[in-house]
Amino acid sequence: MNALYSLSGRGTLDILGGREATDCIATYDCQPGDLVLLRSPGLNGVPDGRPLHRLQDVAEGARHSLALRMIARGGQQARWCRFRAVRAVRSLPIDDFVEHLAAEQPTPGGGSAAAFAGATGAALVSMTCRYTVGRERYRDVEQEMAAVLERSEELRGELQALVQDDVEAYGSYAEAQSLPRGSEDETRARHDALAAAMRASTDAPLAVAERSAELIDLALRAARAGNPWLISDAAVGAQFALTGYKAAALNVELNLTSVDDPNYVEECNARLAQLGGQRLHARVDETVATVRSRHS
Repeated sequence: MNALYSLSGRGTLDILGGREATDCIATYDCQPGDLVLLRSPGLNGVPDGRPLHRLQDVAEGARHSLALRMIARGGQQARWCRFRAVRAVRSLPIDDFVEHLAAEQPTPGGGSAAAFAGATGAALVSMTCRYTVGRERYRDVEQEMAAVLERSEELRGELQALVQDDVEAYGSYAEAQSLPRGSEDETRARHDALAAAMRASTDAPLAVAERSAELIDLALRAARAGNPWLISDAAVGAQFALTGYKAAALNVELNLTSVDDPNYVEECNARLAQLGGQRLHARVDETVATVRSRHS
């Protein structure tokens, strides 16, 4: 087992299928903060136990990393079965997050972007509430706006966590794809792992869709009762929430085409239908109309 933690600099990490380094089976753009966990094949009879990987195209000057290695002994045979990188994308500065979205790498991707859109919407609703709660002139709506603020902050935290959850879900699927399938038992285990990973990859965007849908209702409440100087932010928050909902719902729809569990597919479709896409669009339109009316 090998663990590579990138401290500084960037480079391309190639995972190789043989010691001749002729067949690259995976490539990853390693950046500071990345943790790569991998197992090495062909350790049987190889005294130094070197992992089959190479680093190329080092950028931003020198690259520094920390490596920990466990060497197989006593004739133990190991093989490549896992390659996974874990990046805490939710803690990245916004510029870095956008750079990661634009990079030639699978995560973060559309699922994380959908969750981030929802979290942004929640933040704007919360800001509207905070400029209302505790102010004498809005005392009549204090209780209402305090309740909206409490829930919008809960949703913001959940959506921010889902930014990372989507990355983890994809990682579990990529990990399952690399599992061996040489025997019948291995093939069965790989199939089960892929099925579980696909469900996790569907659960995350479904959660984003549900929370974004709830946020749209909160935005309307904030627009109706909030500080009129800030309610435009509630309307923008509603638009972000609608984007998060639509993007997440699309990911759920596409993922379900790869799920062979009809009961799970039916459950997910029912949960999406319950959210009422047309109703959500109407609520956002109502929020915008409310803001325009109160500004006139």
